[in-house]
Order: sequence, then structure tokens, then C-alpha cells
Amino acid sequence: MTIIGAFTALFAATIAVAQFDIKRILAFSTLSQLGFMVAALGIGGWVAAMFHLITHAFFKALLFLGSGSIIHAMESIPAIDDLHTSDSYAAQQTAQDIRNMGGLRTRLPWTFWTYTAGYLALAGIVPFAGFWSKDEILLDAWKNGHPVVFTVLMIAAFLTAFYMTRQWRLVFFGAFRGDDPAVYRNPEPTPSRHDSDAGLGDQYASDHRHHSTGAHWHEDPYMTAALVVLASFAVLAGLFNLPSPFPAAHWLADLWGQEAASINWLVAGISLLVAGAGIAAGWLAYAGAFRSAQDQDPLAQRAPGVFGILENKYWIDELYQASFGRLTTVLALLWSLLDQLVISKIVAGVGVLTLFLGRVSFIVDDTVLNDGPDAVAGGTNAAGKRTRRLQTGKAQDYVAYVFAGALALALLYLYVIR
Repeated sequence: MTIIGAFTALFAATIAVAQFDIKRILAFSTLSQLGFMVAALGIGGWVAAMFHLITHAFFKALLFLGSGSIIHAMESIPAIDDLHTSDSYAAQQTAQDIRNMGGLRTRLPWTFWTYTAGYLALAGIVPFAGFWSKDEILLDAWKNGHPVVFTVLMIAAFLTAFYMTRQWRLVFFGAFRGDDPAVYRNPEPTPSRHDSDAGLGDQYASDHRHHSTGAHWHEDPYMTAALVVLASFAVLAGLFNLPSPFPAAHWLADLWGQEAASINWLVAGISLLVAGAGIAAGWLAYAGAFRSAQDQDPLAQRAPGVFGILENKYWIDELYQASFGRLTTVLALLWSLLDQLVISKIVAGVGVLTLFLGRVSFIVDDTVLNDGPDAVAGGTNAAGKRTRRLQTGKAQDYVAYVFAGALALALLYLYVIR
């Protein structure tokens, strides 16, 4: 568990370094932070893992909501808004590309300051919540004798600070690049509109552009309120389990029955030094970068091969598609053939047999169970009618019946019994 967690923390962090989609960077960051938590569980630091899970929930929710505020504003840019009439997916992906942003700290001030709180919490800067929870994981690895895990997680922490600084700088600083964006090219063919729909689409584009020219940058008040609440927790959520001598400060440790952590100035100092180095490296590496959205990433210029591997996520998706994807396709094809050639025929045969048995049952029911009792009932009714005729109510008829019966018995006695 420790090995898988530490590997995931580092592996996902390396991928986040070379992504341009603002939400994808945060998504791989989430995978990396989950790796921190799993590694902590593996070395016995379940309180540290849960502590980081809680603090991470606040500041990562803040970052994702902040990215939504940024994307919402970017979609109003005319150059991006025009794409909706031809390919809405390409428009969405273009709006999420950090290369097309820049200078948004003055246009989206509430988003900038709250996003900065989440960024510093994720980077592990004191006194933000992420520093306390991540530092406790690193401390557990240090004091429990796991130097390799400690080193790997430190490298992942450096990369976290680096790629978040890269994102933060490209989004909020520099010149705005959205007027001439790097347009996403959709590899999937987009459905063509019919002539009758084209007029509707053009009218929609005209109306939409009338209301969102990009000149009126605004932040949704409800979203801003949520950002402020989450930002406050990104700052204060560390109070759930501070390494402090005061009993109320380590509430989580008491709740889960583990000895409360105490501050280790060496580990805390190394952690802050690593986070600061990551921030400095990210800021310096992207100083003056992306004067236009079409510029090449500075890391791609220095190490194009490595950057290409990271940007393509080690080709994990392609490898998965070539292995499990194709295997699944083959199995699905085989199952389809089995269904058509065997199962469907069995089901059809059972259906024919059921129809046959139903027909036989109908014949038996109609001729034996229905007509048989009806015939017995009819015969009984006819016999009753005939027998009823013997009951005439006349004494002479009954005397005649008695005489005939006596005569028959006499003849039986004389000619059969004797």
C-alpha cells in the first residue's frame, strides 16, 4: 500500500507538470494527493491520512470551483464564443486551456484571491491547511523509518508546488491571450447542421454574442460566496489537528485513538524549503513565457522528449486502449457471435417448443378436459330426463313395473340360476 501510494503521488504529479487544461491539472493533482493519503495509511499514519483527506477536500473543492469561475468568464470571449456555433466541445476545451488565459487577477479579483488561498494550501505553505496535513504525513514517514517514501513524497511535494505555480502564473499574470486563442482541434467529426437548423444556430450565436462580448468580465455572486467559504476553510482547516500542546488542537488524533503529532522543526523546515523551491522554480521557469497562446512551453523547449511523454500522460490511455480496450472489443465481438449463433437460437428453440407444448395443452384441454366432462354431464342430463319419465305418479304404472320386475326375476331364477 505504501509503495502504490508513494508511486501514485509522484507519477500523477509528473503528468500534471505538462498539462494545459486547467481542470486536468487539478484532476491529476487530486490523484497525486490521494497517493499521499494511501502512502500514509500504509505506514500506519491513518490520522494523518484522514487529516489530509479533510483539508484536501476543502482546498481542492475551492480550486475546482475557482476553475469553473475562470472557465465561465473565458467562454464569454468572442473568439471562443464563436466556436460554439460550429463545435461546442472545441469551444469548451479552448476555454479551459491555460495558454489562452493571462492577466485574470485584475478581471476576476475574487476568484484570484480565493484561488490563491487554495493554491498555497495545496503547495503546502504555512499557515494554510495543506501544510499541516501534508507535513504530518511526511513526519510519519520520517519517524517510522521510511526514508525512501519520505524522499519520494518530498519530490512529489516539490512538483506540486511547481505545477500549481505554473498554472497560477499563466492564468492570473502576464498579458491576456484569449483574443487570439490556441483553438482546440476536435479529433471527432462534428455533426453538420441542416439548413433549417443553421439559421437557428446563427441567430443563437448572434444573440449570445450580444450578451457576452467579453467586455463585461463578471463573477457570479453565488459562486463567489461559495469560493469565500471554501477559502476560509483552506486557511483554517488545519485547526482540526494542529501539532500543538493544547488538547483541543489535536481533535482528530483523539477521535481516532492515535497519539497526537508534535511539531518536528526539521521536517517542517525541509517541507517549507521544498515547497518554496517548487514555487520559485515554477515562477522563474515561466517568467516571460507565453506572450501569445501559440508559444511553446518553456519546458518543451528545454526537454521536448520528456515534455512530450508527460504531456501524453506516458501514453497510458493509448496503452490501455491497445490492450484492455482491444481485448474488451474482441470479447464483446465473441459474445455477440455467441449470442447470435447459440443463445438466440436456444431462446428461439425454447420459444418454438413452448408454443408447441401450448398448442398440445390446448388440444388436450379442449378435447379431453372440456369436451369429456361436457359429454358426461350431457349423458347424465339425458339419462335423468329419461329416468324421470318413469315417475308418472300413477299406481297402475307402478304395479306394472313391479309385475315386470317380478317376472324378470322369476325368469332369471328358472333359466339362469337353476
